[in-house]
Amino acid sequence: MRQDYAALLLVVVVMFLGHWTNASLVTDTKDIERDSLGSTLNTHSVANDQSKRFLRIQGKVANPSASAEATFKNGEEREIGAAQVFGMAIKAMRAKAKLTIMLGRGFSPAKAMKKLQVTTLKDKNINKFARYYARYLAKYPKKAAKLPATPEDFIVLPKLKDWLTQKASTIRVKNALKALGVTNTKKYMEMYMKDFDDLIVAKFKEWLGERVFPQQIQGKMKEVFGFTDENYVRLYVKMWGERQARLPALANRQRI
Repeated sequence: MRQDYAALLLVVVVMFLGHWTNASLVTDTKDIERDSLGSTLNTHSVANDQSKRFLRIQGKVANPSASAEATFKNGEEREIGAAQVFGMAIKAMRAKAKLTIMLGRGFSPAKAMKKLQVTTLKDKNINKFARYYARYLAKYPKKAAKLPATPEDFIVLPKLKDWLTQKASTIRVKNALKALGVTNTKKYMEMYMKDFDDLIVAKFKEWLGERVFPQQIQGKMKEVFGFTDENYVRLYVKMWGERQARLPALANRQRI
């Protein structure tokens, strides 16, 4: 009886071992297949990466001049930009040093204008002269009291005086102001007109003393000023009438 139980137990153990062995074999087979598939995928991935890298390298090798040219161009642009900035800085420092030296030597604004070659408001060095003029007024306040307040006035006002001496017409002066680079022509035209009116009145008084008749005034204006103007003609006629009205009173005083 015991021998039968032992034989039965042995059969059960053998069957269990056989089942376990088969299960292990299947599991191992699946693991091997999965490992094999993963290895294959990894191999393909590495191969793809290597292929892409190879293509990139090949592209660079195939066209090395383009890569080198791009690198050279970028470097060259940086060098040019740095050189331009450096050049501008040096130029600004030289200009500032030049103005400082001129100021230290006491260059008058007129001399500074000549040194900077400035004759109009459109010249390239006008901004440098404007800076110098401002610094000059600040450094020499006593001299500044006799000078115009702005560099523009310093340039334009002498021109107005010259034109007045020449008895230039208002149209001529306006055109000359524009050529000079003046933007606010109204300001200077009003100044010129006031001085010009004073000049006209002074000349009219002189002609009244010479007994120039109103009929002659247009010819006289054309001769002296180069133009005639109805407003000035009417002004002279008025002045002539006022003078004639005073003559009897003057004659009576002389008799007395």
